[in-house]
Amino acid sequence: MRMIFSTPHVPLIEEIASQLNQEKIEFSIESKQEKEWDNDDYGLTAFSVWINDDDNIDRAKEIVQKAQHKTPFYTAPKIKPVPLNLNFLQKKFKISRSKKRPQPSATWTLFFLLLCIAFFTADAYQRKGSLSNQIEHATPTTFSPMRQAFFIDYPQAVASQDASLERNINQPPTASYWEGIYTLLLMKISGIPADPPPSSNPDHFLERVRQGEIWRLVTPCLLHGDFIHLLFNMLWLIYLGSQIEIRISTFRYILLTVIFAITSNLAQYAVTGPFFLGFSGIVCGLIGFVRSRQRRAPWEGYNLTSATFTFISLFIWTLAALSTLAFFISWYFKTPFGLPLANTAHITGLISGFLFGRLSFFATQEQLFYN
Repeated sequence: MRMIFSTPHVPLIEEIASQLNQEKIEFSIESKQEKEWDNDDYGLTAFSVWINDDDNIDRAKEIVQKAQHKTPFYTAPKIKPVPLNLNFLQKKFKISRSKKRPQPSATWTLFFLLLCIAFFTADAYQRKGSLSNQIEHATPTTFSPMRQAFFIDYPQAVASQDASLERNINQPPTASYWEGIYTLLLMKISGIPADPPPSSNPDHFLERVRQGEIWRLVTPCLLHGDFIHLLFNMLWLIYLGSQIEIRISTFRYILLTVIFAITSNLAQYAVTGPFFLGFSGIVCGLIGFVRSRQRRAPWEGYNLTSATFTFISLFIWTLAALSTLAFFISWYFKTPFGLPLANTAHITGLISGFLFGRLSFFATQEQLFYN
């Protein structure tokens, strides 16, 4: 990576970024404000253009030269400010230097990280105690209390079965509940028997949420199946979430996260039913958002390479293809077969990120990021 140009001229930077983006040259833009009181450029923000691949340096320099000639008023002479004797002013008017503006920080990203770690630890502890008890009494595994409270739905039919298992009564479910479009469609076209059959009754859709437990629309994202699942999601959260949080306001960042959580959770629930978990729906939303902002406003300086985005997209759509293959295998062999991956949440998050990334409401807030 190499810096090829620096200027405080915003229209010029926008023109350069637009041309680099059209040429599909990977780049990033950094901003730096002069904070030395005795410098003539005090308070001036300069923008530096960095090229990721050295093979594109020459072409990028040509683009910069053309943009300099094309952008109006770029060659206008710089007017230097009159030097200010701050010490004299402080003594005469008894004033003090203003405090430095606090730099933006990724506070909420850290909060989400710690929250997921805390919930994972508590859930693992509960599952360990529950599993020991079930092994001792030779009964099937039930959901931990935290998962019962945080799944997007915990149907009454499943709750009754778990209550029986906790009393060491191995009683099969006697009532239907929403198990998703995938299961309904598979049972209908393949004729695979199920006792009881999955429900298509609207009254069974989001039972707990309709009873007032609206936190369930978000909380599945805070649970994780194992340490590797948690680790990968949190690494992506740190890398992407911190970039977004320091560029948009706290309110917008939280709103964006909640939107990705709700849309991905609802889509996954509609397709496969209530028993899924993980932050990856939000992570895919953040990936789609960053990629969308890179295309729409490349001067905002988000850092996500084309190769990384291509790999993530290929991974998600490969899982979609495998899920489709699993569906036809189940249909052909008349045996339920599926992948234990919430890929509908991945796809929904990625698409949601692209769409919301196109909104100017979520553009970089200059007073937060550039100052």
